[in-house]
Amino acid sequence: TAFFALYPSDSGLRFASWFTHPDALSCTLSSALLSSESGFWQTETFFPHANEVGSPQGEPRNQHAFTVEAHLRLDYDLAETWIHFASDDDMWVYIDGRLVLAHDGRQSTRTTEGLDMSLATLREKVRDRDGAETPFLDSATGSCRVDIFFAERETPNSSLGFKSNGGLHPVYAYQAVTDADLPTPLSFSLTQAPPGMNIDARTGRVLWDYVAQNRDANPDNDIAAGNYPVTILVTDSRGYSATQSFTIHVQLPSAP
Repeated sequence: TAFFALYPSDSGLRFASWFTHPDALSCTLSSALLSSESGFWQTETFFPHANEVGSPQGEPRNQHAFTVEAHLRLDYDLAETWIHFASDDDMWVYIDGRLVLAHDGRQSTRTTEGLDMSLATLREKVRDRDGAETPFLDSATGSCRVDIFFAERETPNSSLGFKSNGGLHPVYAYQAVTDADLPTPLSFSLTQAPPGMNIDARTGRVLWDYVAQNRDANPDNDIAAGNYPVTILVTDSRGYSATQSFTIHVQLPSAP
């Protein structure tokens, strides 16, 4: 599950300024990046916004200067699980809120080929950096949140990949969109939502890590089947407000 933002080519992308540029466009992609249980990988032709409304017209290879963020949950076994990162431009990866990869570069052949690392090795590197007592992947088995941020800013190609032999689950994501001429700043909130769903008050990005939220209550399933109503409230600088309501329908897969 991912978002993208399109920036003017001269905007000077920086991680801290994502989704804050006044000329940026952002929306939820119509298709999830997580195309298989092992992850995703696309070399040289990764332009997921090529067919989205509001994206630049023309050949995909002309549609540079965009960003993507993906949010996943990874089931792991420290003794067995490995992860593979790959990108040809900027890439930042967080695991359970801790920065584990910061690649600031353009068209890097080495990173395009990928960086492989076991979770056990990654844990030791984080503890060497942040302190031996750092709480990070403390359990021999468990699950962790993975947040991936990518910025494509160099022609002619675009590559992005994340793979693992652990179990990968997408985090539900939705981008609330308003009329462009509304007075800013805007404030977003959830007036109705399932447990564990959050919205960014500034950007309107909705995330729901439903696997983590429901496992304790439903140990036999990652999530309970059913209908989950959601209502988003947005308020502009004048105090005027509007709402959007929708329902997420969850159906558990049939047994093989």
